[in-house]
Amino acid sequence: MNSGLKTALILLMLGGVVFFATVIGSYTGGFKPPVPDDPGGETAVISGPPLEFSLTEVTYKPDSDDLLVRAYPGFFEVSPELNYQSFWFKQPHPKPVRVSVRGRSCTACTSARVGTLPADPLADYVKQVKEGKVPPPFGSAEAITASLLAAGVSANGQIKWEELDFDHKEKVVTLPAASADRPLVGLVQMIYKVTVQGPKRLDAGLAAEVQDGPSAPYQLSVSSFGMPAFRLIPADGKMSLGDLPEGMAPRTVDVVCWSSTRRRTGPGNTLPPPTAAVIPPSPFFEIGTPVSVPEADLPRVAAALEMDKVQPQVLSAYLVPVTIHRTRPASAPPTAPPEPDIGPFERQVAFTVPGEQSSQSVTLSGTVTGLVSLPTDKAIDLKSFTGQTGCPAKSFELVSDRPGLKLAVASAECKPKYVTVKLSDPEDRNGRRYWTLSVAVPPGVCQEIFPSDSVVVLTADTGDGPPRKIKMPLKGQGYARGR
Repeated sequence: MNSGLKTALILLMLGGVVFFATVIGSYTGGFKPPVPDDPGGETAVISGPPLEFSLTEVTYKPDSDDLLVRAYPGFFEVSPELNYQSFWFKQPHPKPVRVSVRGRSCTACTSARVGTLPADPLADYVKQVKEGKVPPPFGSAEAITASLLAAGVSANGQIKWEELDFDHKEKVVTLPAASADRPLVGLVQMIYKVTVQGPKRLDAGLAAEVQDGPSAPYQLSVSSFGMPAFRLIPADGKMSLGDLPEGMAPRTVDVVCWSSTRRRTGPGNTLPPPTAAVIPPSPFFEIGTPVSVPEADLPRVAAALEMDKVQPQVLSAYLVPVTIHRTRPASAPPTAPPEPDIGPFERQVAFTVPGEQSSQSVTLSGTVTGLVSLPTDKAIDLKSFTGQTGCPAKSFELVSDRPGLKLAVASAECKPKYVTVKLSDPEDRNGRRYWTLSVAVPPGVCQEIFPSDSVVVLTADTGDGPPRKIKMPLKGQGYARGR
């Protein structure tokens, strides 16, 4: 959609409903302009406000009884693109009205202009409605859009615009007097950018006065919510897969890629199928083909968002399947290991959409179990010890059902570096193989809780491929004497 038509759509769709309803009422109901107290006197005073706005504040309220408010999208993609919000008014007075600015809440992202419409396009639209040639400006969004596009777009090019200069508040825009049979119809248009994610309210303060009359203040407000082109479910970016035991069938989870600013098809920016990559790469993770969520199911996606305070509309969404394998899949190269490393893991799945440089990710975590286990201990936990004296060696029993399995300590990969790890020779009993793992901390090297990534790393030689790593989380806390 070209920018001119897009502007017209925004202008007419978001501002036109109340505007045309007001105009039609004025045309068909008989217009009587306010009469000055002293029509012929130089000090004639006109009653009533200088301008009559149909609406002065727009915010996202999809359940509102006001059609204009209900149609306001509320959520905008963060970009340098300009957004337009129209505030329609009537100028009913038989004298000119002067409009000036008082201030704005954001000098970098907000400007405004005022425009008036000639009577002919409005009269033509009313005539077409009366004759049944176009739908009246009420009903579904589709009907409104169709009627406004059919009869109203031409009016956009005939609007007489004048910029409101916030840097020079002394400058005024003078609106012509209303005619004897109809009011002057116009609009103030706030032009703004959504440059940050999250909620933001933008205000523009104006003042208006009928010629020779008192000044009246007006504040126009737009509340917007900046959004990226797409977001993910789970919203916190974390998904636990639990334990992945030996013999487990492939497990598939779905990540939802959704947008509140883009539809899957249609005019304007669309949401193409996302692409995803596993970081760091792993042959045991496979990204499937994104599946578009049917429009009828989009409310179910919206219900799963768990957004704070504001619940956006979901305009499009894809399900992206991610499959985790416990053994090497057929799609992996033959040089890949037959099984993943034993122990806890984390993998990021980074998503993006064509044409967007930014990405979002979900962290998948879990624990690969099997091959070796701690039959009597849930973890290698040294508990608390005095840092000055260190922690004497504590023993933990390891067991495996793999006959002939060979284990060794990967000392260079154990964390923290000051921990000493030793492994006994294996002992075979009743068809199982046992080892004793000893872990100690030297004196004077630790007076704190072990870092969260502390681990004991072993290498396992199964005889059917390259050695595999076994990662066992390590816990402990050294404390200073007297604490």
